[in-house]
Amino acid sequence: MGGRGAIALAALLLAGCATAVQGPPAASLADGRAGSIAFRTMTVTPRQFLLGEAGAPTVIVGDLTLPSGGARVPAVVLMHGAGGVQDYHRLWARELNSVGVAAFVVDSFSGRGVGKIQETVEGHEAVNIGSRIIDAYRALDLLATHPRIDRERVVLMGFSHGAATTLHATYTRFQQSYMTAGLEYAAYVPFYAFCNTRVLDDDKLSRRPIRLFHGAADDYTPVASCHAWVARAKAVGADVELKEYPLAHHGFDNFRLPPALRSHNNLNPSRCFFTERVRGEMVNAATGQPLSYHDPCWGRGVTVGYEPGAYTDALASVKAFLATTVAAGR
Repeated sequence: MGGRGAIALAALLLAGCATAVQGPPAASLADGRAGSIAFRTMTVTPRQFLLGEAGAPTVIVGDLTLPSGGARVPAVVLMHGAGGVQDYHRLWARELNSVGVAAFVVDSFSGRGVGKIQETVEGHEAVNIGSRIIDAYRALDLLATHPRIDRERVVLMGFSHGAATTLHATYTRFQQSYMTAGLEYAAYVPFYAFCNTRVLDDDKLSRRPIRLFHGAADDYTPVASCHAWVARAKAVGADVELKEYPLAHHGFDNFRLPPALRSHNNLNPSRCFFTERVRGEMVNAATGQPLSYHDPCWGRGVTVGYEPGAYTDALASVKAFLATTVAAGR
């Protein structure tokens, strides 16, 4: 996992495989293009993000695939996990296309030059959650200009690190700081999110549907803290549900994984809880100490694994949710 010193929102600052950004960044997709698309975003420090400040201009890429036909369609923005864009994200894109939904797989790492997988176990900060939330908001801006995509029917979906991104992208505070006025995602779908973080004003969040998917056997991003997150969100009127799979580990939808793979060196945040007590400053909730990867709450060793039953059910559930929330063909 990634990170040195204080960071915001997070835990899973992990790295992926880098590729070069191709071509100039697109300001609009009015030409109806698909494929690999470079676009502008920002890279912020955790403190900048929490304070709503601007960061360094950055260009990243996404891969847009469209269903067949010429009708306007809904879309899903897919935010990868700590290992970068992988085959199973592309499989999700194909499955979404098969039911008439466009898919935009955003690569937050390559354009930032992140590509040393050892960063994930040695604790060097790679890309923080705040920067990735801005990536997600800028992806929505871009898709809103595409003639085949209905800007009112774009969903944000993320996995692990990308799920934490998706979860925190629901907060009104961050939307007001970084989301374009007049736009919002139609729904949010986090897969095995890290829910051990509280920020100020987190009782103010989107009224769009939020659907979490998680494994009860997850020892990396424990589901118990997501139960608490869901309870708090429901208490303030959010449309939120959590689907939990009893046999599923972290990454249960990644068909490239064995049923259970133990990685003994990866940093494990499952015993940590982070909170923003003063705006812009994250601390250990138990000790009040500034968030640090030298904190004793951090452990080593995580389990990941593919669980075909959970994946099959989650795939069907996501398709059913999209059919009722942003139905294709309408």
